[in-house]
Amino acid sequence: MARIDSAVTSRVSKPTSKVDLASLAWDTVASSHPIMVVVLDARMIVRWASPGMLAKLPDAVEKPITALIHPDDIGDITALVATLGEVANELVEDGIAEMGQGSIQTRLVTPTGDMHIEARGIWKREQGELHLVVHIRDITKTTRAVEILGQVSNGGRLATVLPMIGTYILNNPDVDGCAFFSFGITPRADLLWTSASEPPSTMFPNENDELAKEIGRVASNDLSAQKFTPEWFSDDAGWSWSWALTDDTRPLGAMVMWGGRDVNPAVANNLASIPRHLGELALVRHRDSWDLYRHTATDALTGLMSRQAFLGRLQSAAATEPALLSIDLGDFKALTDNHGHEVGETVLKLAGMRISATVRAGDIVARLSGDRFSVLAANITRDEAEVLADRLLSSLGAPFSVADTIVEVETNIGISMPEDNNRDNDAKLLPLADRALTAARTEGIGRFHTMVASKDESNSG
Repeated sequence: MARIDSAVTSRVSKPTSKVDLASLAWDTVASSHPIMVVVLDARMIVRWASPGMLAKLPDAVEKPITALIHPDDIGDITALVATLGEVANELVEDGIAEMGQGSIQTRLVTPTGDMHIEARGIWKREQGELHLVVHIRDITKTTRAVEILGQVSNGGRLATVLPMIGTYILNNPDVDGCAFFSFGITPRADLLWTSASEPPSTMFPNENDELAKEIGRVASNDLSAQKFTPEWFSDDAGWSWSWALTDDTRPLGAMVMWGGRDVNPAVANNLASIPRHLGELALVRHRDSWDLYRHTATDALTGLMSRQAFLGRLQSAAATEPALLSIDLGDFKALTDNHGHEVGETVLKLAGMRISATVRAGDIVARLSGDRFSVLAANITRDEAEVLADRLLSSLGAPFSVADTIVEVETNIGISMPEDNNRDNDAKLLPLADRALTAARTEGIGRFHTMVASKDESNSG
């Protein structure tokens, strides 16, 4: 107690109290209770503050408690102070030596940012003086965790949630950086977010950590400048740990933390406990959303965009000067009758792959039905669209080799384009492409035909 007294002597307000305020404060605190304490007089002026409190608010003493409160909370605290004054008067009148007050939650403004606190007051009357001893517990981390949990529960995007979790982690002085990875949640495994503008050259500490090796393999494509090795800094340079983020059945991803000072496994696991669980919830929620999107937006057989999703994209293509290419693989029923359903499905998959490999970067490929595919090409001229159709006919015209069977398909393409400077005709692109496809078929196998909305102009090739 003497050490604490000497540490705060200079912080006690000048109107010297007859009461040993430090003793008054600590007598109300259980020795195992890690809290901060302030002592207020009957006018709600801070007369003493514990070392932990002074570390957060060095100038707290001799200020009214309302001067330390966040401006948005002042109204509630002002009303509370008035109530406390009434309680103090009753305490004096009734001659009661001690009376507890209920707890409140509010925010203090500190030099390093807002601190969320839970405070509980105890009125103490000693040697004729009345003081309010306030126990203060820092609940900033708990409050932030609840905020993040709310974001996750409300379907917050990973781009919003992961930085919030990262900020939560980086509030600990032992942590210099963190990163999150996914396994097969997005279309490919990826680095989802990192706090570092230039991630360290290595991230993974344990030579036998298979998860670390896997993260290194899947992330190396996006961080080509980094070399992912199983070892982290030398012993005197820092630390790094990785944790699997799972849904209790399989790993969804990983969380990695690193710092410049050595941290033992127990401390590292304690630091990671809450953010790891928040990360798992975020990835599980995102996986569920992605599975739902993939179910409705992706063709189950080919993995291309589904008809439903493609029609949605077509509606928003207005300002992109698009061309729509409708691709038909001919009498596909005859193919499946001759070679079997399984061969037919394989040909559809291979055809989808050939189309995707032939179109330009950014063009959208979809399977609309059966043997019908479509390509939405943005910012393309008529000549360019017809060159693209020629390339597609050439690619799809090559034989398909399936299970020792050589299969050829009869391909035609219909091209539709909106009239120049008239975006109102985009809704006609799909039926117009079907008409163009019919025209191409009448001209022979391996031909394309182009039609422009609101014009009689057409062209064949």
